[in-house]
Amino acid sequence: LSTTGKGSSGVGLTAAVAVDSYTGERSLSAGAMVLADRGVLCIDEFDKMSPQDRIAMHEAMEQQTVTIAKAGIHASLNARCSVLAAANPVYGFYSVKHKLAYNVGLPESLLSRFDLTFIILDQHASEHNRRVGNHILRNHVTATPAAMQAAPTRTVVGRPHHSAGEDDENVDKGVLNADGTCAMANGEGKPVVPIGFLRRYIRLTQTVSPMLTDVAQRMIVDSYSQLRQEQGANNGMGKDGFIVTTRALESLIRIATAHAKLRLSSTIEADDVDVAINLVRSSVFAGSHAGDVRDAERRTGKTTRE
Repeated sequence: LSTTGKGSSGVGLTAAVAVDSYTGERSLSAGAMVLADRGVLCIDEFDKMSPQDRIAMHEAMEQQTVTIAKAGIHASLNARCSVLAAANPVYGFYSVKHKLAYNVGLPESLLSRFDLTFIILDQHASEHNRRVGNHILRNHVTATPAAMQAAPTRTVVGRPHHSAGEDDENVDKGVLNADGTCAMANGEGKPVVPIGFLRRYIRLTQTVSPMLTDVAQRMIVDSYSQLRQEQGANNGMGKDGFIVTTRALESLIRIATAHAKLRLSSTIEADDVDVAINLVRSSVFAGSHAGDVRDAERRTGKTTRE
């Protein structure tokens, strides 16, 4: 389910009480986060949302529920959805000298509710600009957008076990070839996973419920403590993505569980925790990394001019 920050209100994202104009009866209308239960909610222009509307999302992103107590109606609705939001810098460019909250104009209380945050910088390298320009020109000179091209390549994700009937169905739909390869590649010829195969694989992973092992539990606790110490050493005044709170501990658990599901494993092992730690660490210190990338870009440009 997709929406935009400017075109959504607080009740439109959570829930609202509607009054029938003829009978005068009150009814409860579900918002976008409730309708996206057990799914993914995509929000574009997240920075354009008003502060009053963003407050309505706090409970849904923290408790996975929406509580309504209006007009004599008291209800609690499930909002167990993943939120994928995109925001632009407030001043048109990302300032590496300031924190993420200052750049996108969002409060720390809301940013800390996201498991992962990624900063995409506008690169000024000539090679990158030429690649972007060529891609846009291909879309204009061709009748169809330059996206996927047919090329027999093997899937990146290992094939789950299917029966013969399911394999035949995949071949008919173009998901898999008869020899177990996928026929999808991007414009640069690199193999990609077809959408049909990815959907079937995600449905298969949803049937797995991995459990934390003792080793994984100790690793998660130690990693959370180390993140707190590293950020506390800078007095929390660095250019980090957000302040590390107990929500980061829950993020580690969720990401490690998701990685174990991708492996179709019934237990969360140390490798799953390592992946979760690397992702959360890169997210927390994304601001510092963005500054390093910008400094390296400046040095490269200066060397080229000289």
